Amino acid sequence: MSIININENKYKVTNSIDIIRAFWVFDSSFLEYDLEEKIDYSLEDDASIEKLIKVSRRIGTRASTKTLKESLSGKNRRDIKECIDNIQTVENINHYGHLELVAIKDYAKWNEIKCNMVKAIRFMIRTENSGIKVSTATKILHKLRPGIFPILDVERIQKLYNQKLDNLKDIEKNLDKFLDIIWQNMNDSTALLNYIHDNIPNDVKLTRTRIFDILLWAKSSEDEIFNFRKKYDKSIPYYFFK
Repeated sequence: MSIININENKYKVTNSIDIIRAFWVFDSSFLEYDLEEKIDYSLEDDASIEKLIKVSRRIGTRASTKTLKESLSGKNRRDIKECIDNIQTVENINHYGHLELVAIKDYAKWNEIKCNMVKAIRFMIRTENSGIKVSTATKILHKLRPGIFPILDVERIQKLYNQKLDNLKDIEKNLDKFLDIIWQNMNDSTALLNYIHDNIPNDVKLTRTRIFDILLWAKSSEDEIFNFRKKYDKSIPYYFFK
């Protein structure tokens, strides 16, 4: 129950529920972003897109509002919406009724979903000069399919997975392969993700995909968490991984 796979490494996770609390204590804007998880975001109209951009700002989306609106308008909006609609939803898979990555065991089905994920990310970025990076695109796409799209923080991905996704050339070369690794790691860690999902306190029900994001954040931020604990909040445990 306490094992997480990251790349080709297995880690025993201790204080697993406290990882979520540490994440939110570390920066309250993360909690604000996650509390919005129960809202049904869409690309239906301009008001929906503005709401989507607003919530993505809570966790540091850096591109300008004008740039984000352009990336989610016109042909882009139609193309991204088609990809999102192509990702099948399954009732009662989780708290939100969205399909979860850990529920997909069949590779052929996963490959079909993954192709639409890659297309949606590419449509959001489009050009090298768009001003939108993978991390920004996935912060927005996560809200459209919270059980499917992980937030791909490029800096942490490079640290934990030795994968480069910080420009279009890297994305073309590595994104498909990297999503395969994430899917496999999540399936190998299903018991832990289910345990955390079922035991998170209060009224926040995160998808297992978002929980996996937070575990990756914690693993890549061990020194930061230790220093934060020492300076600000001694109730946060000393360590989370063995």
